[in-house]
Amino acid sequence: MPRKEPTSTHLPLEVVHLITNYLVVEDPAAVFSLARTSKTYYAYCQAAIQPAIKSIRFHDIKIVVPRPRREADFTAIVSRLINRLKAAGGFGCVRRVFVAHPKLLRSQYRCYDEEEEWKPPCLSTLLSSSRAVDYPTKYGQWQETPLSRHACQYRDPDRDSSEDLYEPVVRLIKILPNLTDLIWTWSNVMPQCIMDTLSRDQPQCRLHLDYFFNSLNLIQREGHRVSRYNRISRENLDTRWHGAPSLHSIRIGLDGETYYQFVRQRMSLLRGVISAPNLKELRLSRNAKAPDIPPESEFPCADLSLEALHFESVLDFDWDILNGWSHYIDFSTLQTLKIHGRLDDGVLREWNRAKLSFPSLRALSLNIGSKVLRSADFYNSANDFLHSVPPLTELELRGWHSLISIESLVDHHGPRLLKLNLLNPTAWQFVSEEEIRLIDEGCPSLGELGIPLNRSQGELELFISYMALGSMKNLSTLHIGFEVLPILMHDISRESMTFISERMLSRGNPPLRDPSFDEFQNQSCGEVRYKEHQLRNGHVEKIIIESIIDKKLACEIFQVISDAKPPESAKLKEVIISTSGSNYGDYIAWIVDTFTTSWHVKQVKANSSGREVFVVAEELQPSEINSGERHDLLPGWIEPIFRRLFPEQPSKGPPRKTSKKLGTKEVQEYMAGPTWRHQLRSAVPAWSLMSSSSSQGKGRGEKLSLRSGKASWGMLI
Repeated sequence: MPRKEPTSTHLPLEVVHLITNYLVVEDPAAVFSLARTSKTYYAYCQAAIQPAIKSIRFHDIKIVVPRPRREADFTAIVSRLINRLKAAGGFGCVRRVFVAHPKLLRSQYRCYDEEEEWKPPCLSTLLSSSRAVDYPTKYGQWQETPLSRHACQYRDPDRDSSEDLYEPVVRLIKILPNLTDLIWTWSNVMPQCIMDTLSRDQPQCRLHLDYFFNSLNLIQREGHRVSRYNRISRENLDTRWHGAPSLHSIRIGLDGETYYQFVRQRMSLLRGVISAPNLKELRLSRNAKAPDIPPESEFPCADLSLEALHFESVLDFDWDILNGWSHYIDFSTLQTLKIHGRLDDGVLREWNRAKLSFPSLRALSLNIGSKVLRSADFYNSANDFLHSVPPLTELELRGWHSLISIESLVDHHGPRLLKLNLLNPTAWQFVSEEEIRLIDEGCPSLGELGIPLNRSQGELELFISYMALGSMKNLSTLHIGFEVLPILMHDISRESMTFISERMLSRGNPPLRDPSFDEFQNQSCGEVRYKEHQLRNGHVEKIIIESIIDKKLACEIFQVISDAKPPESAKLKEVIISTSGSNYGDYIAWIVDTFTTSWHVKQVKANSSGREVFVVAEELQPSEINSGERHDLLPGWIEPIFRRLFPEQPSKGPPRKTSKKLGTKEVQEYMAGPTWRHQLRSAVPAWSLMSSSSSQGKGRGEKLSLRSGKASWGMLI
């Protein structure tokens, strides 16, 4: 029976064309969504599809600055870029221009290569949230993922460079009629010619600076690293951006080594940001305090009307930092506040006492985690602060604890909440099925959710949690953080896990014998401990098993949640799955980090009609990159356990011959010989029904399934 088209297709063709023309400019990806709603809309959107594709591909462009800086090379780079835009007719599609060296947008340190010049990326890359980070694109969320760079990657002011070097950039800026943003991440110097061009020819364009205070210059002399300290003065700081009307956002890095340097840096920073009349976003790479108000009247009385304030450092955050900035920032206009550093114990209490007010706040990110368990008073202060702000659309609480009741959170923020993130919780904290139901009922508009689940719980509890997640009608993006809990913690309630109960639990060092363990499993596992507990081989086995998530299991988790979605609800677009044991000591954290794999799972359309879809999983942060070469060989205390869980399979057939058709990486891996990672991927688990050990009556054979709490091995099921 043919699908009945929605009544909205009866809109006149002229009205639909007005809608698509607007979407091509503001949200070109929405044109494709509109075209897929019905055959009528598909016909109406035909004229807008190609402009939408062009608008996406040329939305962001990047200009690379070569080193050494030669005017002829730089002119050639910009000329090639202009030719690409001219050939595609893409001048009117460009919205954002990045000026940077390639290595400043990549994690590797590399010199300039012509092959890395910007070229129009393919559409599938831009629309893929997992691959878009390779391009500085709108869909890659550039501002939401600030780049972390070492101080040596910020170059000294280019005193030897003339303004003529940047004339090609000036010419390009002038011929982009719809330019909205210029992101400058190249050096500490903002050329005056570009500043003048923005003010004169592109007044609507917003300037975004990534600025770093250089107080320490490192030079190489005869193979030795020699440090040379320069006193900070106004002469060696670029101040041309001070008072710039086009400056919209700035990210500040500080590297002062002495108290005097920090004071001068903060004063220069304050002088610059207050002088920018249209500054809306301030990002601080360090938790820098604002300087005291000077007695002289060199600063204006009016406060900054910021919309976003970010403290990006993960170091501890003192209560006086935000209080000091309140003298210069009008918090009544602040819409986004994100603090990545761990809040000190008295921060929230002092904020409540000072009655800091954020009447316009819409997005809040706090880190309330700690290496030691907090007191109940701290979480009471956190509750009070979270209820003092208006209902939010985005809320992120790292280090969440169940003493901050989810019921109270959704009662206050739920009706407006679009994004909720509770990942990286405090030890022994995870979201239960009942709390998922509370989120579903209290947050009807929630589209993105990040929650911690107990990986060590039973198969039925996990399955019920998946079904509860699937009941959320508008949920489209889901982040699942599995918490691998240590032994003896499975049956202890979250509320009872206070500092006192943890200490009482560790006292006496009770034996960790398990009647289900065999002789090998009951043996002590080297120096592996949790608190004062000596773990046994069987405990380590369970931690390894619970840490492993393979591609098939990741896809099955996505499918179960997607199938549970109610009719007429938003489709589940993507699920990001990760596993953590970082809250339970170095040994457990190492085991989990070594054997776990993070996955990005999504639906992919099998054909252009979009009627057939299949689920794919892409590995995020591969273990080889995270673990490094030091993990190519397993430590002696864990290798016997690994070999027992994943016995090496006898080779089938003659050894593989090297071929010229093999890629360089494959040849290197083959010549280097197999590692334990290769064995993990190809081995049959010892608890599998296909394993010889399970068929010999050892009591460890069991069927692995989605709800088993163990790895699901695609080659077995």
